[in-house]
Amino acid sequence: MNIKRYFLPFGFVLLTITGCSSKLEREFVNGCKAAGAQGSACKCLYKKLEKKYGEEGLKQRINNVDQSRSLQDAAIQASFQCAMGE
Repeated sequence: MNIKRYFLPFGFVLLTITGCSSKLEREFVNGCKAAGAQGSACKCLYKKLEKKYGEEGLKQRINNVDQSRSLQDAAIQASFQCAMGE
């Protein structure tokens, strides 16, 4: 019984922390950081692109080579906005 009381709050906190972002967002941010960018810039960039395309649209553009040019252009524009604090 004491074990349940200990692990239940811990599990809730862990679920709350990890449940805040989608798998796509975590993968995007991790890849962005691995490329040398700061985490806050990567999160901002993801949010801007997700706002523009939606999560499914962004996922399709990441996985579709034909649409990657438009995604690159949008990413450049979004990164400037993030740098300016917009």
